[in-house]
Amino acid sequence: AFAGDDVDVVGYYGASSTVLDRAGTSGTILSAQDSAIYAEGLTLTGGTGSSGTSRFGGAVLSYATTASSAASVSLVDCEVHDNSATYGGGVAAYGWGELLLTDTEVYDNTASTSGGGVFVQKGTASCTGGGVTDNVSTGEGGGLYMSTTSGTFTATSCDFTNNSPDDAAGGAGGFGTEADSAYGAAATFSCAGN
Repeated sequence: AFAGDDVDVVGYYGASSTVLDRAGTSGTILSAQDSAIYAEGLTLTGGTGSSGTSRFGGAVLSYATTASSAASVSLVDCEVHDNSATYGGGVAAYGWGELLLTDTEVYDNTASTSGGGVFVQKGTASCTGGGVTDNVSTGEGGGLYMSTTSGTFTATSCDFTNNSPDDAAGGAGGFGTEADSAYGAAATFSCAGN
């Protein structure tokens, strides 16, 4: 975890050669709390989410503690697979965190509550190129789950395929969100070129 420290992590030989595997130990692989992380050409696998009872972001967590603090994770040409968490089996933008996925594949991740691939709560996230595929949530949003607290997700030429919920109530497969008037604003999802 990088709390307050900005970090660049670059796999110069690409994601197939540079693997960050958290297997055998618990926790998120890349976690930015009130800081910025730029990651390129990496495979992130084996993550189990942030510590505590509600684990966020199996492989990646962007977490800003206040609206005025900056937290950002940018993944470029990365693969995020075989991770698990309570919320956001692959990646999560929590608090006011920002998550930018560019030509990144998020696949085969599992969430025990919501957002098998991606979870967004209050934060902003985008996916340009790449895809979110074959993720599973035992609740809602196999591919993506948006919290009610005015989170934003934008997809541009990003494939969402074969994501599924395991919710007995019939939760959303590709995308899920909930309605809650307590926050006064709804989550926003937009697509272009998909």
